[in-house]
Amino acid sequence: MKKNLCWLVFCIDKSGSMTKIKEDMIGGFNSYIDSQIKANVGEARVFGYAFDTYYEILFENVDINLAPRLTVENYVPRGGTALYDSLGKTITDIGKKLADMDEADRPEKILVVTITDGEDNSHLSGNEFTEYSSAQVRKMVNHQTDVYNWDFAYIGANQDVWAVGASMGISGSASNLGYAATAAGTAYAFDSLSKSSTFYRSALVSKSAGDKFAFVPDPADSAAFNSPLVDVKLPKKKS
Repeated sequence: MKKNLCWLVFCIDKSGSMTKIKEDMIGGFNSYIDSQIKANVGEARVFGYAFDTYYEILFENVDINLAPRLTVENYVPRGGTALYDSLGKTITDIGKKLADMDEADRPEKILVVTITDGEDNSHLSGNEFTEYSSAQVRKMVNHQTDVYNWDFAYIGANQDVWAVGASMGISGSASNLGYAATAAGTAYAFDSLSKSSTFYRSALVSKSAGDKFAFVPDPADSAAFNSPLVDVKLPKKKS
């Protein structure tokens, strides 16, 4: 195991309903990458996958300092939401990559982040893809969490995010985040993810706190974080 190395794995919804927040998703993700570079804690490698009824590899195993950004060319919403198939494929593929590596090169921690604005309503197109149910994905998530100490985070809009997350084995309020599918709501979700990721990565290095991922929103703004159907207003900076 390579100490202080974290893999940040993103499974990003690009179904048709994401069109209204397309630019917000692009900007939010790119700001997240910038924030993690600025955090400068330990090492991180990033993996980006996008899904609708198709599954696309955006980039894999890239040093965070060199991570590509989302653009209007590589993030084009369309199709349905093959959530279970896509998360199942992501887990399987990341697992295979780790199995092919020497133990000394494997990351100390792995965080898989799924971002969507809707529940599963489709399967991936093509015979090469495995179809997964929520129960199958839940079994996979539980196995990777319990046996290999992976971490999972689920960010969802237009749903009971905690119930949907739990149905896939991503349980507990600390691992799930609801957001409003608006410009402000999307920005707030990525801001929370950024702060939480920095704390998570810092804990790996300092060992001063637990090493499990958890969303750590500002308590003063907890109502905004916990209300996925509200048009969240970004907090004003104090003068």
